[in-house]
Amino acid sequence: MGALAFGVDWGDPLAGGLLLLAFAGVGCGGGLAVGAIGRDPERTSSITPFVGIVLGAIGGCMVPLEFFPPAIDAVAHVTPHYWAVTGWEDLIIDGGGLADVGVNLAVLAVMAVALSAAAAAILRHQLARG
Repeated sequence: MGALAFGVDWGDPLAGGLLLLAFAGVGCGGGLAVGAIGRDPERTSSITPFVGIVLGAIGGCMVPLEFFPPAIDAVAHVTPHYWAVTGWEDLIIDGGGLADVGVNLAVLAVMAVALSAAAAAILRHQLARG
């Protein structure tokens, strides 16, 4: 839609698609983990938007990371949002391709697998306890 309505060049379609899938995988793994940990759906659903907003803010989704002090910039590297945002910057602003977002894709994939594995382990443990 952005390309048609506003003429946005999203860069390499393959790299962009993979970046989108990798970030969505992190969201799925994170959602499964939160759902596995949470005992009460109301509390779980009330905390997840807050966590998402904080991670997004620290990761550079709301304010460019250049405006943050070095300490926050270091913390940003722990968030999946940082890796997604810097990947999109590489594609859209710098005109990069798949090779330019390879590290971003790898980090996001590791995060997605780790969160999904943690959720599976928690659920397995809960089901075994009954």
